[in-house]
Amino acid sequence: MRYGRFWGVALAVGAIGLAGCGDDNPMAQPDLTAEVNNDMAMTPDAGEDMTAAEPATAQITVADVVGTVYVPFNDGGVPLSNPGTGMPIPTHSLAVVVDFPAAAGTAQHSSGTALNGCTWNRYNNLPSGPGPFPAPNENAGTVAISGYDTANTLAVDTTGMKATAPPPPSVNCVYNAMTFHFDCHFGTNAADDVTRYIFPLTPNPSPSPSPAPQFFNTDLFVNANSVTEAFTPSPAPSTYTDARMVTLTTLPKAPHVITVNGTASTTELEAAKGKFDGSTDLVVEYSCDGSSNKGAGCQIGGITGLLIQTSLGKPWESSGGANALRFGTAQCVDTDNGMAAHQFTITKQMQQDILGADTNQTVRVVLVRLKANPTTSGVHSFYETAGRGIYSFLTQ
Repeated sequence: MRYGRFWGVALAVGAIGLAGCGDDNPMAQPDLTAEVNNDMAMTPDAGEDMTAAEPATAQITVADVVGTVYVPFNDGGVPLSNPGTGMPIPTHSLAVVVDFPAAAGTAQHSSGTALNGCTWNRYNNLPSGPGPFPAPNENAGTVAISGYDTANTLAVDTTGMKATAPPPPSVNCVYNAMTFHFDCHFGTNAADDVTRYIFPLTPNPSPSPSPAPQFFNTDLFVNANSVTEAFTPSPAPSTYTDARMVTLTTLPKAPHVITVNGTASTTELEAAKGKFDGSTDLVVEYSCDGSSNKGAGCQIGGITGLLIQTSLGKPWESSGGANALRFGTAQCVDTDNGMAAHQFTITKQMQQDILGADTNQTVRVVLVRLKANPTTSGVHSFYETAGRGIYSFLTQ
């Protein structure tokens, strides 16, 4: 289980030009950074609890996830929208997970198997409280990620401290001894956390001459459609002893939501709004090729994950600090190994476990499709994965 901010959602005073219907009015840019990267780990926890003697499983995941972010308005907020059309602006985030667990079998609840199942937890992070607390990572080494697009993407700094510009060509991840987990940042400046930057669909002010694109931030992997992930181990006593590097190519499309609780979805995961309160099961059917045929395009060996985390804050507020004093998580995996259901069922009991006794929480749901390279490091299984996904903010 990867502890940390699942998404950042605080208001900042950055600005980005969002042209629509001939209107070039800039609008305030919120800090809605879609920090999926901090709790996307699926394979390490997505199975039955393992014995303490069994080595933990590591994971590096890089994903381009896209959805709708929110700005404050009354109690529930409103989507970040194009001022000319009033339509929500598709907003991408580079989600990065680096997970080197210190121990295996730390999930509170599990169902199914390691390749086709779920784990879910509820944490109490009060410093003087009884817990349970998220399980720590090992100080295993460092990770470098490259290959995402920097030619047709513009990273918006949600703190407003830096001008909008193409991102640096690498992400570097290091162990944080204060949180017992990994932090990932663009380039060499540790302050440039990947969760600080978002990539809203942005019109190109000078789309000619060809082949200049009409829009920036249509796809964070648009050029090479590949990602390189490199792991360099720490000296002993690290138990992840072998360096690894892989370039994952031909990355999959984001999954498409076909139905939610049997009703056809025309808004992807947005169709799950109002359906995560513990009163009834939540069932999401999907395809991998954008069609309405369940399981279509889901090639053997691919992995689909459904990832959930709650926050005590509103959709636009930070999920760290006081809003992370109590939170729930779930990771479900559906591997195309002949056993895939091409649907996820979050039972009402699972929802109740994830939500705990708190009310009016924000619930973020992410559906991601990944290409995986299974390997090992030392005594540990190790999954290097990359792909694309979608996300939505729900309310309890």
